[in-house]
Amino acid sequence: YQSLLTKGRARAIVCVVWAISALISFLPIMNHWWEDSDEEAQSCYREPTCCDFITNWPYAIFSSTISFYIPLVIMILLYSKVFNEAKKQMEKMERNKPRLSEKQQPHQPVNKVNKRRPSRLLALKDHKALKTLGIIMGTFTLCWLPFFLANIVQAASNNWVPRVFFLFCNWLGYVNSGFNPFIYCRSSDFRKAFKELLCFQRHHQQQGRLPNTGWRPCGLGSAVGHHPGAGGD
Repeated sequence: YQSLLTKGRARAIVCVVWAISALISFLPIMNHWWEDSDEEAQSCYREPTCCDFITNWPYAIFSSTISFYIPLVIMILLYSKVFNEAKKQMEKMERNKPRLSEKQQPHQPVNKVNKRRPSRLLALKDHKALKTLGIIMGTFTLCWLPFFLANIVQAASNNWVPRVFFLFCNWLGYVNSGFNPFIYCRSSDFRKAFKELLCFQRHHQQQGRLPNTGWRPCGLGSAVGHHPGAGGD
């Protein structure tokens, strides 16, 4: 995975995602391609205090399909493929478990720390990461699907979707971003990254709770190196 997803490719993917987002949002909005010819919509456009985002039918279909429905289908297909492959790997390891136990020498002492093979620990970690990915996808779908359904229905007829319900669906999608930090924190790697971003890593390192790894604290000049009292040589 690390050999395939390099830093350069990751930056390129992020740039492509933002470019597509700009094309389907800023460009049509700045050129007024989203405006509807309905009298009620035109009245809202002329009124400075009206903040309702009333779009025409083609733009609602285009933006919802490109920004939500196509990515959702791709994510579900990829997740299903990854989940099936992970399930096969776990079943294969369970079948090989008795065979590996027979190869162990009877007189060899079993260390409590090494009861589980490193490969199994790695598989369990990957399985937990897969569950986390499923929770992220499920939360994303539950939070944003009502809005994109209501968005298309509202573009067809404003009378079918109550304004309060549409605003609720819209804010429900925004709340999804607030759930992500709590979901991602199921992973120890993400917890460590959040600590570094929030400068907690620096505090723990100074207290001697974490090993000195030359981490660069929050915008300061040089990386924290070995110094007396930090556990260095």
